[in-house]
Amino acid sequence: MGIGMGWGIGMGAGIDALARTAELPQGTAQGDNKRGPSRSRRQWLWLAAAALALTPACTSPSGSVNSGFYFVQDAGADGVGDLTTAEDGSGADSGPQDGSVADSALSDGPSGDTAGSDAASSDTAGDSGGKDAVQSACSKASDCNDGDSCTTDSCAGGKCSHAKVAGCVLQASPCDAKNPCKTGVCNGATRSCVACLTSSDCPGSGKACIGEQCVAAPSCKSDVDCKATKQVCSKTVGACVDCNVPGDCGAGFACMANKCFAAKPCSSSKECDKVCDADLGYCVDCLTAEDCPVGKVCGSNRQCKQPICTTNGCGSAQSFFVCAPGGENFLPSVNCDDANACTDNACAPDKGCSSKYNSVSCNDNDGCTNNDACSGGNCLGNVINCDDNNPCTGDSCSSSKGCTYTSLSGACDDGNPCTSGDSCFAKSCQGSPKECDDGNLCTDDSCVPNSGCTSTPTTGLCDDGNQCTQNDVCSQGKCSGGAPTCDDKNPCTTDSCNP
Repeated sequence: MGIGMGWGIGMGAGIDALARTAELPQGTAQGDNKRGPSRSRRQWLWLAAAALALTPACTSPSGSVNSGFYFVQDAGADGVGDLTTAEDGSGADSGPQDGSVADSALSDGPSGDTAGSDAASSDTAGDSGGKDAVQSACSKASDCNDGDSCTTDSCAGGKCSHAKVAGCVLQASPCDAKNPCKTGVCNGATRSCVACLTSSDCPGSGKACIGEQCVAAPSCKSDVDCKATKQVCSKTVGACVDCNVPGDCGAGFACMANKCFAAKPCSSSKECDKVCDADLGYCVDCLTAEDCPVGKVCGSNRQCKQPICTTNGCGSAQSFFVCAPGGENFLPSVNCDDANACTDNACAPDKGCSSKYNSVSCNDNDGCTNNDACSGGNCLGNVINCDDNNPCTGDSCSSSKGCTYTSLSGACDDGNPCTSGDSCFAKSCQGSPKECDDGNLCTDDSCVPNSGCTSTPTTGLCDDGNQCTQNDVCSQGKCSGGAPTCDDKNPCTTDSCNP
């Protein structure tokens, strides 16, 4: 949270108004003052105001900022413009016709309502007060960056601490379409988070958006609805406001942002304490930032105000925003996401975008690798082996498709000893069954896939084809028989056997 700062112009106004009141004779109305304080006295008061402007604004026990606003010069009879304020709500019943400023004219909301009664979320500027926050897990101060420019981050004993910086104003959070506000809405012109842009942004009923703040304001459809508060109906805001046009404020007053303020007519800045807006025809606080004290900018209501930003910032989606020169807005964001899964991206207001290598699992989108993991900021994988050990396919790898296999033709070896004449067909090596008959009647022939043809000896009768044997039988895989008896019992013959 940031600490609200009193506006230098506001402090000057309050002091000047007090000085003028103090110089009036007893019983004389403030509007009847013909002289006002002397120029030298006013100059001294302005110096005091400038000093007070550097101190934090008062806060209520609830922590909300007491934010009375101070507006432009009210010309006195001596021709010297005086700053006026009505933050205490005085003058609400008399209206601007008596020469005083209506109570709501110089507050941050209608009918004396204090500014920012609903205001300011954590995304918008606020008080950075409160106890110093402490969190754990750190080894160095850079581990403790909480993204809050109003704290001093440190690491001690493995624990982070965030000491608030006295007098620091926490600037509005930057935003855009990719970096939405955590609370509130995004002002696209300044790229900063604000409480509201229209009354529909304000929660609940009875609230209106005035000056990008949600303030209590009676709803209305016509001026008749605003008689009780002596205001007029703004169809744009949808609520009772101090003015829509200068005529609603009375002579010597102007209307800007639905608020009345004292306006001294002018045609040259020589006639004004500050500068003359020749287009509007009255004295204002500023026309450009050069008209304002150092560190402030000129707002759309011609008032010097705190800048939107004083330092660079980071959006909710970790985009880096550079504060424009003068602090009137943030420049278009730079996306800190480098779209690299192998880096951890971060944004720091003081350093901008940063990246750190990681070692997480990733996908290199290459079908020819697997087990992808980050290394040195790159996603790397192991090359896939596409060899399917099939002699009938041509193996290759495509990054988009992974392993691919094309059909081959020709002779091959299916590794089966029980086939022969192997050849490739439809990505498969196929052969014809092998003939294992060994022509031996005394063996049983077969084929075993792991070893090929085998012959097992058998028993039984057989024929060894030898005419000189008889009673042939199989034994140990061989067919053999006994010798025949060729004796014909004839002594006149020599007996023998011819196989």
